[in-house]
Amino acid sequence: MPWSAQLLSLLNELEIEPDWTVVDATGVGFVAADLGTWLSVSDPPGGSPRLTVQTRVALDVPDTSRHWRVIDDRNGRATVGRWVLEGGVVALTATVPAAAPLGLQAAVVSDIVSAAETAAFLGWAQRDLGGCKALTLVDGLGRSSAHPITSYRHQVVVPAGFSSTRALEVVT
Repeated sequence: MPWSAQLLSLLNELEIEPDWTVVDATGVGFVAADLGTWLSVSDPPGGSPRLTVQTRVALDVPDTSRHWRVIDDRNGRATVGRWVLEGGVVALTATVPAAAPLGLQAAVVSDIVSAAETAAFLGWAQRDLGGCKALTLVDGLGRSSAHPITSYRHQVVVPAGFSSTRALEVVT
């Protein structure tokens, strides 16, 4: 299946509305709440094709050792993805084999989007990094209500001070 068709199938699996989707030759993007998520497939020579998921959380973050310590601390917590800082942009990103079952790909995308939207909602980028939230618009418009994908992690993430045997991360 061509990568563009696979990416569109993934968006269909996630029930992402076409009005909140952008497609170009390099991949597909969508907005689930405030942040934009980009999906692309790389096909490295001699390697297996990989699906990359990236949700931008913050803009205008300085590239300093202090900021990298904050990013490294966040990466020390259990998560499917990895926090990155590049060119002033902080994003949560993950890579999965492009041949992985569609359900697994959808779960990874859901986890990344939900974790990133939660971090943005809690003001992590502004509070700890001094950046601004990476609000994303489609055709000049923002969503008036969040897509259900944004609450994916709420089933497995608990607030600080509470406990759960299913918790992946304690949000502070």
